[in-house]
Amino acid sequence: MEFAFPIPDHLPRAAQPRQADISTSILTALSEASPINLAQTNDWVQQLNEAINQTELAIHNRIHQDLEAFERQTDTSRSIQRRFNALTSNIGRLHTELEDAETGSIPRITQALREHFDVAQRALDSTTTSTSLQYLQKCKQTHGNVVKLTTAGELPAAVLASTELQALVEACPSPLRESLVVLDLQHVARSSRDNVLEQLSGVYHSCLLLKNSKLSIQHRYKRLSLSDILASIPSQTLVTDLATLRKDIITQFIRPALSIDAPSIFASSTILELQPSRSSSPFKSVLEVFSFLREQLVPHLPELHRKSFVTSFYPPLCDAVEAHLLNAMPRGIDGLPTYLDLVLEAINLEVKIVEMGFFGGMERRIHQWGVQVQSHYEKRRRTQLLEEVRTIILSDSNPPVRIEIETPSVVQEETHPAQEANGSNAEDEEGNWDFDDDDSSAQEPSENISKQEDNREEDTETAEGDGWGFDDDDVPTPAEGKDSKGEGHDPWGVEWDDMPVEKTEPSSRDTAAEKRMDPSSSHPQSAHTPNSAPNVTKRFEQESYFVSHVATAVSSITKQILEEGLRLSGSSVFKERGFTASHPAILLSTAPSALDLFRGLYPTGRLSGNSESLAPRLQYSNDCKYLAEVSEKLRATYTNIHQSDADALNVRFEEVTQRLEMTNVSWLEDTMVRGILP
Repeated sequence: MEFAFPIPDHLPRAAQPRQADISTSILTALSEASPINLAQTNDWVQQLNEAINQTELAIHNRIHQDLEAFERQTDTSRSIQRRFNALTSNIGRLHTELEDAETGSIPRITQALREHFDVAQRALDSTTTSTSLQYLQKCKQTHGNVVKLTTAGELPAAVLASTELQALVEACPSPLRESLVVLDLQHVARSSRDNVLEQLSGVYHSCLLLKNSKLSIQHRYKRLSLSDILASIPSQTLVTDLATLRKDIITQFIRPALSIDAPSIFASSTILELQPSRSSSPFKSVLEVFSFLREQLVPHLPELHRKSFVTSFYPPLCDAVEAHLLNAMPRGIDGLPTYLDLVLEAINLEVKIVEMGFFGGMERRIHQWGVQVQSHYEKRRRTQLLEEVRTIILSDSNPPVRIEIETPSVVQEETHPAQEANGSNAEDEEGNWDFDDDDSSAQEPSENISKQEDNREEDTETAEGDGWGFDDDDVPTPAEGKDSKGEGHDPWGVEWDDMPVEKTEPSSRDTAAEKRMDPSSSHPQSAHTPNSAPNVTKRFEQESYFVSHVATAVSSITKQILEEGLRLSGSSVFKERGFTASHPAILLSTAPSALDLFRGLYPTGRLSGNSESLAPRLQYSNDCKYLAEVSEKLRATYTNIHQSDADALNVRFEEVTQRLEMTNVSWLEDTMVRGILP
């Protein structure tokens, strides 16, 4: 039989068919025979005998085929059997020697080990008990030493002994840690230490007694020195005590010495006391405090805490000195020389404090503060002045003031026949000036005068009622008998008794208009031939309107601010004393800020409750108009300062002027709309 591919050698081959065993054949036949007879039985016995004989013959033949190898294997098997029997006998004998309950080695060794363990355990128990008793005896002796030293007043040694006792209790052997005696000993050690520390704290406060602004330092307490007392206090407790002492010294000595009253400080060998008498120099009193501490306290401090204690005074000292300098800052330039001398004293104080070692930090704060003293002064004055303006805006209750201003008008007279022919052109040119919307500048002087008188009579007549038609919103009409002229009655509904009058000069814009109207000006607005040049007559007409007293007060303080700024700009008081001087831009910029503060604060602070009333709104509109003119005048007046600052100040004033003019126009138009609409 051939296959399509070769079969690998490692694959198993099919087994050759085996002939059935004779015993199997007989048993099969026996199971199938029914019934069994004697002949069959004899036959089966005969087959078995034959099979046995054949098997014996095959065995005999197989042995005799290689008799030598058979004999060798037979001898080997017998030898193995003999050895196995000997090994079995030896194992049995060894087992008897090891495991026998009476004579065996293992039971005897086990018994010996058990006895040894018992002896070792008893020895260990004895050793542990002895060690514990010795340790407890040591703790007892240490506790007795603590009690003895405490009773004798040897507190520094008692602190060391209590610390040793605490360490012994904490490091007790492990067999004692959970015992009741150790728990009791821990309580005793803690109580003893607390008792010693309490007595030591009492001694500390007796040596460093600070009460009612009086500090007393005793260098010895009975047999104990201050150095030993401070060195015996635990580190964390001493840090807390020294911090408390520093705060008390700052609160009870340094800050009162730098207050307005400036009490004097008396220092002796052991006492530092604050006295009610006024000190000639507050910084000298502060220096007394630090000199006293350096001589009487600092040398006795432990080295570990000395530097941290002395340097911790510097930040609160700088805070107190800076607060004193801010409170002592003058409210004007006249007080600056005295104030700068005070700043120099503060800087000298810092130098001496640094020399004493009471300095901690990267830079000297008081010196840096003195370098910027002008900036601090300007910021302080700005705050004071703006707060003053704010107070005026919110609390001023004085009556309004009548403001009279002069407005220019132009009158032309015919001086040449050619002027009549060109009259219409002249009228057009005059109409372009737009200096007065109510009067016509092209009319004759007599007509202008008569028309002005008529207007004044009409104003006087309408003053008895509401010239704006706002009777529903204003104060009721005054009783008969009051003066019906403009000086006694306000068309807004506000009554005046004696109305103050303030005259104002024409603003810079009016001055510019005058120059445009002046034929002799170097920049005429239009060119005329000599034959056709009109004869121009300039006149100033009086106009008046009411502004609140708040606006006039704000105007006055704004002028004062600029005057103070210019005085400071021209002063050399800072340079004379060695300070850095710069142009007072902060102080000068306060002037327009005051006007801006009025514009923003007045409506919310004064008009919030009268939002529907028309008279206060007109009043605010007039105030903005008045302050816009004031701002423009100040801008034109104060241009002689440093050029760069003048430019910035001009821009600031121009912005304020524009905002005030816009506010004036918007509030006036809004009020007119409110009065016209139902």
